[in-house]
Amino acid sequence: MDDLTAALLLNSVKELGCRRFKELVDAFGNPSSVFSADDKQIKKVSQISEILLYKIRKLKINDEIKQIIDKNSSQGFKIIYYGSENYPENLSELYSPPSVLYSTNFFQKKDKMSIAVVGSRFASKYAVLVTDEFVRKLTAAGFTIISGFAIGIDITAHTSAVESGGRTVCVLGTGLDRKCIYPAEHKYYYDKFLKNENVIFLSEYPPETIASKQNFPARNRIVSGLSLGTLITQAGKKSGALITAGMALEQNREVFAVPDRIGLISSIGTNELIKLGHAKLVQDVSDIIEELNIYNNLLNNEQPLKPQYKKNELSDIEEKVLSVLTDTPQKLSEIAETLNMDEKNVNVILMKLEIKNFVCQFPGHLFFKQ
Repeated sequence: MDDLTAALLLNSVKELGCRRFKELVDAFGNPSSVFSADDKQIKKVSQISEILLYKIRKLKINDEIKQIIDKNSSQGFKIIYYGSENYPENLSELYSPPSVLYSTNFFQKKDKMSIAVVGSRFASKYAVLVTDEFVRKLTAAGFTIISGFAIGIDITAHTSAVESGGRTVCVLGTGLDRKCIYPAEHKYYYDKFLKNENVIFLSEYPPETIASKQNFPARNRIVSGLSLGTLITQAGKKSGALITAGMALEQNREVFAVPDRIGLISSIGTNELIKLGHAKLVQDVSDIIEELNIYNNLLNNEQPLKPQYKKNELSDIEEKVLSVLTDTPQKLSEIAETLNMDEKNVNVILMKLEIKNFVCQFPGHLFFKQ
């Protein structure tokens, strides 16, 4: 039995659950090895009763499993199971990660640098503008954007990521089939994004699963689990975005919130998160980058080689400014203080160095040597 078939069979036993699925795969190395292990070994790994063990032993390749595999293959969908090479790294770190996922594209190593961006379905114009600004800066800094493909903030986050040339993951509460897409008006975006290799549609439900109320809160744990942190740009008191925030906290992930005007019904949720200390107030992308403390991760191995230059290519003052820069991003104010120079003058020189490809800049006036 191959691992994919074994994973689907194990996943079909509802009583097994995601946590036990993970424990079994961790213990035996892959799903197929579970079936070749003896009863004592299996029961030793996890709290598996005689009844549950009996159900596992009765599992056999059936027409339903074959149809799932054939359906996904014919439509070009990928089936990713916990323990497989293509399973998203951030999700695999969870206590109880989804056992099986269906996807339109495989994840890439750089998708570990992900931020979830969620918010109200009834977003204000201000919240939409803020979301667009944050997402464009986040994608420029190398982050993959995760959201739930709902109306309002979610679709704004996906669209802004695509328009700025970044990567985004649309986590669905339905199957991947076009006829199942919810809300129906987002079939336009589904058709548009499906052609983009930087967009991933992801679901833990088989392709033909239609929208169901209980699927969406469950989907939110995947949105937060895929991400290093969750950014909420607007949320009312009973917003689904708050469920995502709660799940992010349970998963030991960071939660960020953009403050809004007091008294607005649509902003009670975000302001309350900040007030209670459940979310960190952010006003710029640099606040997120600084809190996550991942400067070095942003300097990935895919960047071009450092340029070779001759002394006569730079002026004395340019060489002086360049000499204080390192591979770790520094604030403009810190650079100016080190050089004992005016910030405006230093900024002009840094811009020149950036044009000459000697310096890179992150949002928030953060500079580092290329």
